Parts: sequence; structure tokens; C-alpha cells
Amino acid sequence: MFRKDLFYRLKGHRVHLPSLRARREDIPLLLNHFVEEAAHSLGKVKATITPQLQLLLATYHFPGNVRELRAMVYDALMQHQGHTLSMASFKITMTNGNGLSQDQGMASAIGLAADAMLTFGAQLPTLEESATLLVYL
Repeated sequence: MFRKDLFYRLKGHRVHLPSLRARREDIPLLLNHFVEEAAHSLGKVKATITPQLQLLLATYHFPGNVRELRAMVYDALMQHQGHTLSMASFKITMTNGNGLSQDQGMASAIGLAADAMLTFGAQLPTLEESATLLVYL
């Protein structure tokens, strides 16, 4: 709990901190920090970070912001076996485990809903009608 005078002083200052996707140049620094933190926390040796991993992470949009990057690093280090940090667990997280990125998965779901609306109109289809629609897709 803040003292009231401190709270009002802090309230008078605003700090704008852009999301991680707007600060891609911070990814290598944060990645290195989280790898060190996770290695220490898990009692493992710090893994080597490849430039390819940094490039892969620079292409990701990080809907979960910095916390998502931290969780990805911890997950990768828990599965870590060799000297170099593997990109496999990062790729699985980035594609939701189904081969589609989050944006592609959302676009696919929206497309399916639009097809259903064109086929059936405003009334929702029955389960049988939905099954036939999925067969045609």
C-alpha cells in the first residue's frame, strides 16, 4: 500500500512503455536476461542463443508481451538438452502446436464462420449441417 503523498506524486507522472512488438530491438537483451534467469532458477547451465532464434523471435508479434517471451524461455530451458537453445519449443508456442500461427488460426476461424453465414444465413446450422459444411472445406 502506497502512502497517499507518494501515490499522488506517482500519479502525476505518466510513463509510456510500448509493447514488445514495437520494441523488437529489445528482444535479444530480454532473451539473454531471461535465459540467465531461467538457467539460474532451474539449476541449469546457461544455453547458447543462436542468431536464428533471435531472428525467429523478431518475426513474432508477442500478444502476451514480455511475459510471453519469459514463459517461452522458461519452457525451452526446461526441455533443453544440449549446449545450444533449441528453436523447437519456441516454434510450437508460436504456432499453438497446430502448425498455424495465432493470426492464421484466427483468420481460418473467421473464414469458416463467414462461409457458414453465406451457406445458412442468420440462422445457426444444425450439427448435421455443420458436419456437411466441414466436409466441403
